[in-house]
Amino acid sequence: MSEVNSKDALREQARVQRKLADSLKALAGVVVDVATALVSSSDALVLLSGDTEAAAAAAPDAGNAPPATAARGRPRKATPMEPAAPPAAPAVATITFDQLKAAMQDLADSKGREQAVAVLQRNGIQRLSEAKPEGYAKLSADIAAAAGGKDATAASDDIF
Repeated sequence: MSEVNSKDALREQARVQRKLADSLKALAGVVVDVATALVSSSDALVLLSGDTEAAAAAAPDAGNAPPATAARGRPRKATPMEPAAPPAAPAVATITFDQLKAAMQDLADSKGREQAVAVLQRNGIQRLSEAKPEGYAKLSADIAAAAGGKDATAASDDIF
């Protein structure tokens, strides 16, 4: 009988790990989206500055590469003619409520309900439905940090 319980526990653990992996993949997609938005924002700032010489000097032989990348695909550095662009505000995350809900359920299954409630309280909410879409990225990072055993602030810093 204990062998059956052991198999069931292993199956449940594998299911939880798959769900957690899916949640982390979704979070990685959000990080890529935010990074892309930041690069696009710096391109727009160069173009809006009206400094066409600096924009042309930044990528002289880049071909069809976007203005923020040099010919070798590396981000360009600020030149004396062009001050470094201020950091752009991150775009609103594309994390859905359903993704957050699945990640929170995985956290509760793997680490316990108390850990899930603590994540909600750190974000100033009592229920997941109280979360605002603009706070989904931070909440997702906190869930991932709690699931991985890292400090929530360290996880948020790792994203950016």
